[in-house]
Amino acid sequence: MNTGQISSEAVQWIALVTGFLMFLVADLRRNRVPLASEPVTTNQGSIMMYIVWQAVIAIALSVVLAVYLGILFRLSEEPVPLAGTGGLALLSGLAGIAFGCAAKLRARDAGQGRGVALLGIIPLANLVLMVLPPKKTPERPPYRPEARPARILIGLAAIAGFAALWPFNALVSDYLVAARLQTIAGRSAFTEHAYPPADVSEPAQANGFGVSRDEKGIQYRFILPGAQADADKLKDWIVDTMLPETQEAVCRQTLVTEAGWTISYEYRGEDGNLIANVFVLPGDCPEQKQ
Repeated sequence: MNTGQISSEAVQWIALVTGFLMFLVADLRRNRVPLASEPVTTNQGSIMMYIVWQAVIAIALSVVLAVYLGILFRLSEEPVPLAGTGGLALLSGLAGIAFGCAAKLRARDAGQGRGVALLGIIPLANLVLMVLPPKKTPERPPYRPEARPARILIGLAAIAGFAALWPFNALVSDYLVAARLQTIAGRSAFTEHAYPPADVSEPAQANGFGVSRDEKGIQYRFILPGAQADADKLKDWIVDTMLPETQEAVCRQTLVTEAGWTISYEYRGEDGNLIANVFVLPGDCPEQKQ
């Protein structure tokens, strides 16, 4: 979702990396002892626990962000709630700190330094931390659960939970966009150029609008009294005036275009017969063509 200055995804990613690095820097300043030489007295950084931490932190972040954005979108009157950027950064930064802590525990468990812990914030390279063998040390307590197959099953369950975030996040994103567009659709930005002038038809009557999350579309409906006789003139006006001006207004709403929503305008006569149907597609916007 675009905030008009920088995408929320970019804000979250920058905050996540910042929180991760801040944790490792603060940990280094607090404890100058090389991480690889620290004793391993817990199994909180074991391979199983590292995978579990990754899943738990990611799931918690997704749920908290979904609730936060849902509340924000309901309270904000802006088409895109710019004020929410700070909250996104804060929540993502806290998650970055948690990811940094988990990476540090895993690196120490494997007898590696903080440089290896940095792999925890790099996509794909993070997999290295998941396969590094544990450091052999007499201080290590017994694993819980002790049976290796049980630990493998727990790790696989955590991976499954992490994988489930993709459809969950997509569903939440679609819901939030639809809720935001429900608010935007009721405003005049998309319809101020959709009323034919007097030389084309008698005053048009708005007949409501519909928002379809499944079809990613907003449809506006108009009734044109006596417009049947001027159908050709109406269509000329649509092509020459209404469509270009409406397209410009729609394209200014980046939330609509980046989410891939279509805006349509349906013109019918008083008898219910369809006169014209106009579509503004996301691909029609200059930004989407680049």
